Amino acid sequence: MVRVHQSSFNPETKQFNTTLLLYQLYKFPPTNPFPATETSVDNHGGILYCQFNEPTSPYSRIPFSEKVYELAKSFPALFTLKSSDVSADSWMSVAWYPIYQIPQVRNVKELSACFLTYHKLSTSSIKPKEEAENNLGSEIKLPPFAMVSYKMFGTLWTNSGSSDQNTIHSHLNAAASWLNKQNFCHPDFDFFVSHRHRQY
Repeated sequence: MVRVHQSSFNPETKQFNTTLLLYQLYKFPPTNPFPATETSVDNHGGILYCQFNEPTSPYSRIPFSEKVYELAKSFPALFTLKSSDVSADSWMSVAWYPIYQIPQVRNVKELSACFLTYHKLSTSSIKPKEEAENNLGSEIKLPPFAMVSYKMFGTLWTNSGSSDQNTIHSHLNAAASWLNKQNFCHPDFDFFVSHRHRQY
């Protein structure tokens, strides 16, 4: 649930459906070699344990948690590995597609925004302040290092005269650079980028 305020007197709550789009999980080699079925250590600093690239259309995808449970049937270590057990090149992408807003508002167009966020799965990339916050509880925060938007209309998401637009472009470039580095094809990313002229 993401809460968006158009004004201090008229708050709206925006509901997003989150789905796991893709990920690559590299784990550090143990003292004993892995079975021959697993890929050898490469320039990612670990062994590729598993990867996933969602093939279905946005409206046919199952929720994030359900997908993780489904994948864990084939890769049980998804429930046992810690963030400290995987290399810095382990990552995932999450799609955020809108469902509805409460209460219903006139400017539905501004609340039709969709997002792709990219997250590192290793705690080695977490900043000291965020790491200290993680140590306070059992949950671990994995802040996005890149983001791409679609249908992000109007001024609801950005402030006029601010550096918001520069930040958006910076996050887009970070996503493009990362996918290129990983040599990974991401259909949702390609679609979002090809339709960016329809935004703002």
